[in-house]
Amino acid sequence: MTIVLAVLAAFINTQSGMTILSGGMIAICGQAFYNMRALKHYGSPNTGLVLLSASRAMWGKWLIIIAATTAVAVTIQEFNAAVLYASVFGLHTLGALLLPVLVKKSSKDELYN
Repeated sequence: MTIVLAVLAAFINTQSGMTILSGGMIAICGQAFYNMRALKHYGSPNTGLVLLSASRAMWGKWLIIIAATTAVAVTIQEFNAAVLYASVFGLHTLGALLLPVLVKKSSKDELYN
C-alpha cells in the first residue's frame, strides 16, 4: 500500500509522493521492530514474559515512529509534515486492520490440525 499510494501521489505532486513513501517506510520499520520483539517469546508458557515483551515492543515501536517522523519533518523542509504524519498513522492503521486477513488460515482443515 505504501508504494501504491506514493506512486499515485507522485503523479499529483512529487514531494507528496516522497513524503508518503517516507512515512510508509517509517511505519514499516516500527512495525518490523514490534514484530521482532513481541514475538520473541511467542508460545512460551510464561504469560508474564509474553506480556512484558509485547509491551516493551510497543513502547519501542512508538519511540521509533515518533523519533523518525520528527527527524524527517525537521530535516527535510520540502516535506509537508501533515502529509508525513497522516501517511505514517494511516498506513500503520491500515496494516493493523489487514493483519487478521493476511494471517488467517487458508482452509478449515488446517484449523483442526
